[in-house]
Amino acid sequence: MNSIQEVQEEVSVKASSEIHYYIKNILGELKLFSEEIGKTNRFEKDLNTRSLKNLLRHNPSIYSLSIIDIEGNEITKIVRHDPKTSSELKDVSAQEKFKKALEEDYYLGPIYISEYQLPFISISSPIQDENDTIIGVLDAEVDLSPMWDTTSKIRVKKTGYIYVVDQRGRLIAYKDISLVMENLDLKQIQGVKNFLNNIRTSETYTSFNNEKVIGNWKSIDTTGWGVIVELPVKEIFQELSTLLFLAGLSIILFVLFIAVLLIIVFKKLLKPVTHLQEGVKEVRMGNLDYKIKIISKDELGDLADTFNQMTTDLKESHEKIRRHERELEKLVEKRTEELKKKVKELEDTRTAVLNMLEDVSISKGDLEKSQKDLIKLNEALEKANIELKRMDEYKNEFISMTAHELKTPLASIHGFAGLLKNEKIMANPEQRNYYLSIIIEDSMRLKKLIDDILDLSRIDLGTLKFVFEETDIREAFKGLVKELYLLAAKKGITLKANVANNVPQNFVTDKSRFIQILVNLVNNAVKYTVKKNKKIFVSASKQEEQILFSVKDEGIGIKKKYFSKIFERFYQVDSSYTRKAVGSGLGLAICKGMVEAMGGKIWLKSQIGKGTTFFFTLPIKSKLLMEEKRLEVFKMKKEKKKKLKVEKDIKR
Repeated sequence: MNSIQEVQEEVSVKASSEIHYYIKNILGELKLFSEEIGKTNRFEKDLNTRSLKNLLRHNPSIYSLSIIDIEGNEITKIVRHDPKTSSELKDVSAQEKFKKALEEDYYLGPIYISEYQLPFISISSPIQDENDTIIGVLDAEVDLSPMWDTTSKIRVKKTGYIYVVDQRGRLIAYKDISLVMENLDLKQIQGVKNFLNNIRTSETYTSFNNEKVIGNWKSIDTTGWGVIVELPVKEIFQELSTLLFLAGLSIILFVLFIAVLLIIVFKKLLKPVTHLQEGVKEVRMGNLDYKIKIISKDELGDLADTFNQMTTDLKESHEKIRRHERELEKLVEKRTEELKKKVKELEDTRTAVLNMLEDVSISKGDLEKSQKDLIKLNEALEKANIELKRMDEYKNEFISMTAHELKTPLASIHGFAGLLKNEKIMANPEQRNYYLSIIIEDSMRLKKLIDDILDLSRIDLGTLKFVFEETDIREAFKGLVKELYLLAAKKGITLKANVANNVPQNFVTDKSRFIQILVNLVNNAVKYTVKKNKKIFVSASKQEEQILFSVKDEGIGIKKKYFSKIFERFYQVDSSYTRKAVGSGLGLAICKGMVEAMGGKIWLKSQIGKGTTFFFTLPIKSKLLMEEKRLEVFKMKKEKKKKLKVEKDIKR
């Protein structure tokens, strides 16, 4: 159904066009007759009388015609149905129809009601000779009732109507001729006011008949009048009520159809979902041996398989974490015993010094020196105690963070699995598949977290295995770009890789660990590049007997004060952003451990708002040492640093 404004526009254009062409046709006939008189310069009474009668017969809307000379005197006049007109010739030089016709192309007088109670208008046109000199005026009194009859038949829906006003806002045409005869002034009616002020709008207002209406208007080019189209608001409300009723009926039928469909789907899907819900409860209570039995080949069957595989992986991971906790507790106990021994040695040294000061007479200078030594010994003792507390806090923090990171995906899996029991969700394939994809994604996230924790544990314990082999750097970079291209593209980021010409084709390293380091660094770069149309550059160049690798992004950047902590496990710099970014904070700690274990080092440069570049080096040729030996050297370096530090403090 067309809009109200479109209907009113269509009706107003139709009515204004009919009035326009009605007046235009009469003006055209008058102009042709004026030109014929002017070219022949004929003002003979008899000849003009015959011509005027012919014009009256040709156009029944013209009631009378008169020819006026340049002085304003009527020289010939013909009135329909009244042959006696010669004695009625007048001087019209003071009338508007004569004066305006001499100044303009044509003149349209005001509409008036004739003695026959019909609407009339005076139309006059100048008479020009061959030299375009005005020599007289042709005047016609025109009956407008045929035009009003035509426009009154135009309908606007069921109860709408149109009327016509002149340039002053007075009513000149309406279906009720009695109101036209009253010469009503309608310029205070909003629709008429909009026409007079040339304001194009469609709005609600009260019309001259005290009805609430929605009005629109259209001007008539020839006359300057306005056609006002009004539609009562009550009719619009009736149409809306009908539409609302039909819409409500359609909704009820649709709801009934959906209800029947849901009952059918519910019977088919409820049982498998119930099994899934029971399985999640069992796993949540710690029963990792529970298996879901769903015999189907749809998404629920796939989910059951994934769930069963997840419980198997969880059981294995749980056992590995238990073993790691026991090993970590043993390591902490061992370190604690060593620190206790160091503390006891410091206390013994302090006691010996105090005994020496009591037994031996020393000079004032020696005494002051001894006091300084005692202060240094106290400081070393305090540092040892702090180190002991830090090791204990590290153990508790590691266990707490590990438990928290494991609970997060488990809670998500449990929550979305519970939602699948909802009838509405199960009846919606799109929403159901979305929840299933979240459960599968969190299962993969849980597996990745467990792998990271195990890698860190192996690094700490020195049990991480390396397999050194010839590795093609360029092929490795191609595989990296191919693997992470879609991840970067989803955020509008371009990933580019470049290997310098001085880099050899192959170098000896652990290929899988090398690629794992690159993937972790590129993942970090994508995660912390928040704007689109940015780039990430991965490059390699040779520096003496080492290869320098770098991963550069155009992300948010890192403040310099965080550089020393960025490689610590579970550490994330900016909590305001990292809460939005998914990650456990283990990636950089793993990268650092692997790079140093393979004989290299890792560092970074960054500028806030411009991006971060991570650098790491690896040797071109491995010394082909046994992996256990390499890791043992790595562990000995760390132990030696701590030992030297304590010994220096004791010597001071």
